[in-house]
Amino acid sequence: MHRMSCDLNVPEYLRELSRALQPLQQRLRAELATQAVATTVLADPMDTLSRHLDALPQRAQLLAVRVRDLNDDVAANPQARAGDVQRAVARLAAAVDDLVAGLRDARTLRSDGAAAEMPWLLVGMYHHVLGEVASWLERIVSVLADPAAEAARQRLPTDRPIEFSFALQMTAAPQLEGIQQWIQRQQSSCALSRPRALNLMDKVSTVVLGLALGGWLAGG
Repeated sequence: MHRMSCDLNVPEYLRELSRALQPLQQRLRAELATQAVATTVLADPMDTLSRHLDALPQRAQLLAVRVRDLNDDVAANPQARAGDVQRAVARLAAAVDDLVAGLRDARTLRSDGAAAEMPWLLVGMYHHVLGEVASWLERIVSVLADPAAEAARQRLPTDRPIEFSFALQMTAAPQLEGIQQWIQRQQSSCALSRPRALNLMDKVSTVVLGLALGGWLAGG
C-alpha cells in the first residue's frame, strides 16, 4: 500500500481491510516474541548461510508483490467487496508466512566455536525484516480504526479528505554487516576459501539489493 486518501468516515471496504489484517498483525507480533530452544547443530554453517541468503530476497520480493496487489485490488479500489479483501489478505499472509518459516528454521540452529554467532545473526536478520512488516500492519490497522487520532497526531486539517501514507519500508538488516564481518573472519582464518567467501559476500549484497527492490515494489 502506498498512499490513501479518506475522510474521517472510513468507508466499509477499508474497515473490512482493517479487520482482516488485524489477526495477521497480532499473529506476527506473537511470533516475533516467541522464544525457541535451538536443537539443530549446524553441520555446515557455510551451506546454511548460503541457503538463507538465497531465500530472503526472493521471499521479500514476493511479499512486496502481495503488498502491491493489496493496494491495487483493495485499498485503491472503492468497489472492493469482502471477498476481494479476504483473498488479498490471504495472499499477503502466505508471503509473510514464508518469511516466518525462515525465522523458525534459523531459531532451531545452534553451533559452537567460530560459527557460534551465525544462528543469532540469521535470527536477527529475519526479526528486522518481519519487525518492519509488523509495524506496517499495526499502522494500517490503527489508522483505519481511528483516522481522527492519526490526523490529530500529525496536525492535519480535517475539513477535507486526508492523505495517509502506508508505505512498507524494507531496509537492510544491521545483522547483514555482522554476517559480512563473520565471512571475512572465516576467510582470514583459512576456514573459508577465497572463492567461496566472495560468493557469500555477493549473496549478502543480493539480499541488500533485494530488500531495496522489495521496498520499492511495495511503495516504500
